[in-house]
Amino acid sequence: DDLDSHLTGPDNLSRQGHLNAAHEQFHLYYPSDFRNFYYATNIFSCDGCSVSQMSDNVTLDMDNFDGIGTCDTCGPETITISTVRSGTYRYYVHNFSSKGTNNLNLAASDASVKVYYNDNGTTNVTTFNVPNSAGDLWYVFDFDISSGFTAVNNMGSDSSFTADAFAPTISEVTAVSTPTNDNATLSYTFSSNEAGTITYGGSCSSSTTSARADNNTITFNALVDGTYSNCKISVTDNSFNTSDNLSVSSFTIDTTAPALAEVAEVTTPTNDNATLSYTFSSTESGNISYGGSCSSSTTSARADNNTITFNALAEGTYDNCTISVTDNTSNTSDNLTVSSFTIDKTAPTLDNVTIASNNSDNTTLAK
Repeated sequence: DDLDSHLTGPDNLSRQGHLNAAHEQFHLYYPSDFRNFYYATNIFSCDGCSVSQMSDNVTLDMDNFDGIGTCDTCGPETITISTVRSGTYRYYVHNFSSKGTNNLNLAASDASVKVYYNDNGTTNVTTFNVPNSAGDLWYVFDFDISSGFTAVNNMGSDSSFTADAFAPTISEVTAVSTPTNDNATLSYTFSSNEAGTITYGGSCSSSTTSARADNNTITFNALVDGTYSNCKISVTDNSFNTSDNLSVSSFTIDTTAPALAEVAEVTTPTNDNATLSYTFSSTESGNISYGGSCSSSTTSARADNNTITFNALAEGTYDNCTISVTDNTSNTSDNLTVSSFTIDKTAPTLDNVTIASNNSDNTTLAK
C-alpha cells in the first residue's frame, strides 16, 4: 500500500497565505503542491526568494509508492525541518491506498517512523512502530521544542486528509441574556476562525446555518420556560473538518408573571392607622409596587406569604389600594385589589343629655 507522510507545524504566524493560515499551522504532504513549505512567503512556493529564504523551509524530500527497497520510487519517505520553531509539530502516516476503509492493512505493514533530532550537536533518534489495530490514518507523535516528543499512536480513518487538516476553532463571545422573559429573541454570539456550516445540539436550534470567519450572532428558536444547560454548537468547514462542540453558557427563560392572592385583610374597622397589617401570597419573589391610596416601606416580596404594613393613612374608607409584584425577568403580576378597610380614630361626643323622672309633674331637671 502507498503510505504517505503528513506533517503539520507552526508557520510564520502571519495568518496569510496557505489554507491553514487561520490556525497558524502548515500541512506538508504529497502532492508536490504541498511538499515544500517556505517561511518567507508562508506558502508552498518561494518565487523571487533569496538563497537564505529558500533554505528556511520544511520539505518532503521523498514520497515513495513502493515501500523501502532499491527501486527509483522506493522509500523511505523523509521530511526535513531546517529550523525547529516554537509550537507543536504533529506527524501522521496515511494509507492512501486504503483511505477511509479503516482496515488492518496499515497495521500489517510493519511501518515505523524514525525521527532524527539534532540537540546541540548530538543526534537523537526516536522510533515509533505502527500499532496493531485497524485504521488508515496513524497519528504518530507530537513534538514541541520545549517539551520534546509525545507519543500519540492513535489509529483512525480519513477518506481524504487533504490540505485543510484542521477543524475550526470556536469560542463564546456573548452569552444569552439570563434570566430573560423574551423567548423569541434568544441572541447568542460566538467566534470561528473558519467559515463553515453550523450544527446545533441539545435543546437549542436556529435558522442560521452558516458561520463566517469572524464573530457570528445567531438567534435560537423560541423555547419554553426553563433552564437550558445542554445547548451546543459546532462548525464544519468546507473540507469536512468539524470543530469541537462549544457548550453554550446556561440560561434561564421565565415568561410567567407572579400570581398574587390575599391571605389576611387589614382589620376593619380600625382605630390604629399606624400598623395597618396586610398579608398576601406570591408564587415568585420580586419587587412590590403599590397603587391607589396605599404605600409601604416594604418593597421586596418572597415566594411565600408576605406580611406588610401600610404607611399611616387618615381616617376614611379605602377601597382603591392595589399591589403588584415584578419578578427578576420583568414579568409583572396582575394587580391584587386590597379588600376595603375603614379607619376611624374619632371617639363619640355627647350632644344632648336628658334625665327623665317618674315625678308626676314630669319636670325637666336638666338640659
